[in-house]
Amino acid sequence: MADESWLRKAARGILDKVSPTPPLYGEMVPPSKSFPDAPRVIFHNVQSSKEWDEAAERRWKEEYEEWRSRNMALLQKFLEIADRKVSRLDEYGDENWDALPHEINLFLLKMVKTMNDGPVVEARIRDALKKRDDSILLGKYRWIKSRLETEFRTFHQNRAAQTNATEFVSLSGTDFEVYLARLLKQNGFEDIQGTVATGDQGADLIAKKNDKKIVIQAKRYQGSVGNKAVQEVVAAVNFYRADEGWVITSGTFTPSAKSLAQANNVKLIDGYALRKGHFD
Repeated sequence: MADESWLRKAARGILDKVSPTPPLYGEMVPPSKSFPDAPRVIFHNVQSSKEWDEAAERRWKEEYEEWRSRNMALLQKFLEIADRKVSRLDEYGDENWDALPHEINLFLLKMVKTMNDGPVVEARIRDALKKRDDSILLGKYRWIKSRLETEFRTFHQNRAAQTNATEFVSLSGTDFEVYLARLLKQNGFEDIQGTVATGDQGADLIAKKNDKKIVIQAKRYQGSVGNKAVQEVVAAVNFYRADEGWVITSGTFTPSAKSLAQANNVKLIDGYALRKGHFD
């Protein structure tokens, strides 16, 4: 028995040196015992993962810049379309920024075809659009979406600061309203609102300045605007209980429209005045 006890003690000593038993919670660890430095191993893995992420981001940036140089016209078209969607003012005078994430995802579907990333990636983008869940997107396209948003905000800010009125000749009716809203803001108008497209009661924009409420009929037009626009804005003044009614056009006004406007105290602003960039 004495020999067996001695052998068991010797075996336990060898096992302790080869594979020490971890201490129980709260137990003091004798200085003679050493255990694997687990935190150091975990930190090393995190460090490696971070380095991989940075390498992936560099690769995605290179791919995007290469794609951008080949598809600048497509990117410019996206920026202009998104700008129209975001710039459309609601009844409170706020821009529609909720439209931007959806518009970017729609553009990603265009990008994935030109980047040749395959149907699986395209299916993920469609799923993200349907479920409104960007976590479904692959890391590369989440990064691209963030980059597109940054580019758009810069584009939108620069465009909002432009005062070149010659652009409105090629604008659609909605784009023309957006242009006017920006120009009004630059001229000190406040609380600028768009009206509901179906049932605007003769006004496209409503703005305030010097405690006056002004309803505006916007006519993106190359020819001469006639009596109808003046009649509509007169009705809008009464409907919205406004102080003034304006008709702004990129074209001109007929003589009868000018006479009717004068009789009803309606202000007319034609393309020539508009090109000066202010509403004196």
